[in-house]
Amino acid sequence: LIGTSCTDIGTDNNNCSTYPDDIIVQSYEEGITQISCAEYIGLDFVLSIPEQATSITYCIDELLHNDAVEKLDRSLQITLTVQPVCINFPLIFAHRAPYHPHEEIIKIKNDFVGVCKCVDDPGPPCPSCGCTYKDGEPVPGFQGFCLNKDAEQLLENEIWRGEDFLGEQSTILNSFSTAHCYRDGDLYFDGYEIEEPARMFKISIQIGLAETVNYSCDLSPGTPVFASLLDDPGLELNAAGELNGDFSDYTGFSAVFSNYLVYIPAEPANHPYVIDKDMNLLLIPREMVTLDGSGLDKIGVSREAFNTQGSVPLSSTGDGLHNQLFDCHNQDLETILINPDAETVYMLAHMKGFQGTFRYIDDGAPFLRCFFSNIQTAVLTVHIDYESLVD
Repeated sequence: LIGTSCTDIGTDNNNCSTYPDDIIVQSYEEGITQISCAEYIGLDFVLSIPEQATSITYCIDELLHNDAVEKLDRSLQITLTVQPVCINFPLIFAHRAPYHPHEEIIKIKNDFVGVCKCVDDPGPPCPSCGCTYKDGEPVPGFQGFCLNKDAEQLLENEIWRGEDFLGEQSTILNSFSTAHCYRDGDLYFDGYEIEEPARMFKISIQIGLAETVNYSCDLSPGTPVFASLLDDPGLELNAAGELNGDFSDYTGFSAVFSNYLVYIPAEPANHPYVIDKDMNLLLIPREMVTLDGSGLDKIGVSREAFNTQGSVPLSSTGDGLHNQLFDCHNQDLETILINPDAETVYMLAHMKGFQGTFRYIDDGAPFLRCFFSNIQTAVLTVHIDYESLVD
């Protein structure tokens, strides 16, 4: 709260600003009326965004009326309470992705030279990669794929996928096949689309004479103006006002986030990253993600897509599973381990301009909440009927 300025009492009724009737329960578009005042006092309060809820009370004991100072019988008191302003970004669930999908290599000794003993048939009995079930149903693509050099290929000196990992080659004297199995790992993140943000704030106003509160209301994005009930005989004063500028929407994030998905640690619940979600939020460019699972070397790659690597025996172990959440996260963790103040590429909590501002909240509808750290201001204009002050 920076300060206030008091204008001279106005005497032209046409200058009285227009406000909705009973704005607390009606929308801004409904029933516009004028505050009934032949003379009114105008007050401008310049507000700044606080880091925590802040209250201040203004006391007015005299007015400038007809070029003369007029003392009030009872002090006019206005108390303003301003809550921190934040931006909420609604999240729309896109998919669940394993944090560190990886390729497991299983070496299987062939019974006969060049004859594959590895099994990648998904039917019974279980393939060499084993059987993977979810909710009692087999997971598509769980069988992985097999690679095997036939008798002719055993005479060549090419290193096949899996042999680079094992550190040995299949030969006539040591004929083996390899099972290539997609493994999820034990940690999962949920990916979300980031929707248009909504501004959130609350300014509480109390207006009264002496120690008595005669009128109170809350201003919010949906109710940026207020007016007392002019026909309420219980009110000692009539007042109306509006928030000019109302901590206008911050649009900078919208343009940035439209090209990203945010990934939030999800399971298991006792994993350190899941417990400390806010510090491990990952902002991932959309081009690094495959929502239908078809893209290799992308977050969300499916087992079926991985299994197509069986047609490329000269590829390297792990191909198709690069650029995963683990890789992005680990890159940033190494960066801040060396320099805790360094800017990260994917970790939202350490990105330049965002540090310490984002919180993940799920109260039935998940969203990211951003608290402002920079100062922004708005002006609250209040008009009070002069007659109700002096009668």
